[in-house]
Amino acid sequence: MADERIKNSQIDCLLELEGIANPYQLSKNILECLTGKNMHAQYKEFKDYIHTCNLEQLLSSPMFITSLVCSWVDGVHVTGSLCEIYSILLDCLVKKVNNTPKYFERPQFQCFKNTAYLASNIDDIDNLSKTAFHLLFCSENESSNVFSDKELTKYITDETKMFSLKAGILSERKGSSLTNRLSHCSFIHRSIQEFLAACYIASNADLNYDIVAKYMEKNAHAYLEMSNVFICLCGLNIEAAYKMSCLMDEFTRTPYPITLQRIIISGYKEAIDNMSKGSKMRLKLGHFYFDDVSKTDDEVLEFIFGMNASNVRSVSIFCTTTYNMLNHVDSILSSSTCCLIRLEMCITGTAIANHGVDLSSCHSLEAVDISGNVNLFPKSFFTVKELKIFEIMVQF
Repeated sequence: MADERIKNSQIDCLLELEGIANPYQLSKNILECLTGKNMHAQYKEFKDYIHTCNLEQLLSSPMFITSLVCSWVDGVHVTGSLCEIYSILLDCLVKKVNNTPKYFERPQFQCFKNTAYLASNIDDIDNLSKTAFHLLFCSENESSNVFSDKELTKYITDETKMFSLKAGILSERKGSSLTNRLSHCSFIHRSIQEFLAACYIASNADLNYDIVAKYMEKNAHAYLEMSNVFICLCGLNIEAAYKMSCLMDEFTRTPYPITLQRIIISGYKEAIDNMSKGSKMRLKLGHFYFDDVSKTDDEVLEFIFGMNASNVRSVSIFCTTTYNMLNHVDSILSSSTCCLIRLEMCITGTAIANHGVDLSSCHSLEAVDISGNVNLFPKSFFTVKELKIFEIMVQF
């Protein structure tokens, strides 16, 4: 649509595709185009690979499916790391412009290790990363997904823009005005822009985080909009991700969403997938939810809690009396006595919980809501002087 030689009269209709009705059928079609033989066996192997590596969440985008199938056919099996998948995708895209292979001797990021074409195009990638960051966090437009050509030229040269268009990282569409046909650009997919923005943050130790702070301060749901940036950042630079998690924890408004905890857990897993030995892991989270629904994350959640024990401001526990994490309630409370201001517990089940809950050392508690099968120690609240909200309904 950016080619002015194509007249509007030559276009019957313009279609924009969103999502996939049947992702496995699309992957089967791609496999058939790439191989054309022994389809049934290969298709089954690919599906098993997707299930084994927990890659189902990436099947919502045609771009990711194509990248997964092509890399799998080439024998490059990803582990579920978003950073690795984005790196492979970028490698495939830039190859269309410059197909001279070049490998990093010491890659800046772990996920760049197995790429063949990023090194020879790294200057353009760096410029695009800077552009992606500023358009995502500094853009004056209500939408940071589509931006004018004028705004784009603030950050990249015409050469880098042309490189991006040829690679397919950027797309361009001319406006319909007859007097001034300004063009509008966008990244091929928002997630690509987010990954590139994360690369820029990760590679700039002196980054002014006030830019991110202002973005979060004016947007109540910023933690959701920047979740993909944060998760990728965890896989690229854990120290930078820690600074980002501090901002997310500071600016996320009450009531504290469990979604933020899930984002931090995803970031932790991404960091584990990409972390080199000896790297120090830390992410900040001040509000914790424990339940017996997502038990698969219990071990990760315990670890994240451990690194935040002196920062925990609220704890919510919703479970049955058979939930294994109940055995750790005492240690959870005792490790956060000086900072815990809110406690919510709802324990259901047929048997009274064996352990007791002692809140006498939690001097900073301001709000308590306890219900169900909870064995509360006598005189638990005698030393709690800051209590403002107190609701209790326990079974005897």
